[in-house]
Amino acid sequence: SALSAMFGCLSSQSYVQAIRSGRNVGCSRRGAVASALTIPLIGLSAMFIGLYMRVNCPDLPSDNLALPYFLATNTPAILCGVALGAILIAVIGASAGIALGISSIISGDFIRIQDEKKGLLFSRVGIVALLVAAAAMSSAGEGVILDYSFLGLALRAVSCVAAYTAALFWPGKFSRRTMLAVMTAAPATILLCKYFHFPINALMMGFAVSLLILGAALLTSKIRELRA
Repeated sequence: SALSAMFGCLSSQSYVQAIRSGRNVGCSRRGAVASALTIPLIGLSAMFIGLYMRVNCPDLPSDNLALPYFLATNTPAILCGVALGAILIAVIGASAGIALGISSIISGDFIRIQDEKKGLLFSRVGIVALLVAAAAMSSAGEGVILDYSFLGLALRAVSCVAAYTAALFWPGKFSRRTMLAVMTAAPATILLCKYFHFPINALMMGFAVSLLILGAALLTSKIRELRA
């Protein structure tokens, strides 16, 4: 889970775009360093709150209530209201942004709807359908959201990290077919490992498949260069 979160966030479009949107290289570097220093503090705070609630409130009906209950019982009313409002806005904003991104990618890149009105209608219907599906999945049981969040991060990691690294250090060495093979075979490997319960680390197997495909493509390219 920790590796999935680390590599998944590393390859997330939102994090990459935040760096690329900097005014210049120096601003992007300072922003990345500031984030690297701040995020561990936030994680440690959440960890300490969870440990505190486990010791002092072991009878909570759900782990999801730990942070709201801590805020309600251990912080002033105004601060509690602001914090709970921020959590609500973050949840709504994140779900809306992800739904918009998915529907836009499907309508713009996969289906390629040329008519603007039809594309807008498809995006709206897609957003509603995605949010309804997400609500149904979240009500399926305890921990479903967290499980699928880590699964999504793992799929993103094996699809992007190796491909990005290869394109950065060996520009022009890999064809589109090779990258498509990486972005198809590696996530499929993770899904197979997860749903068939293979006794191996699914994330590592996904990375292994990515590296095998890229290594084979690089070796083939070297052999062709030597023959030429």
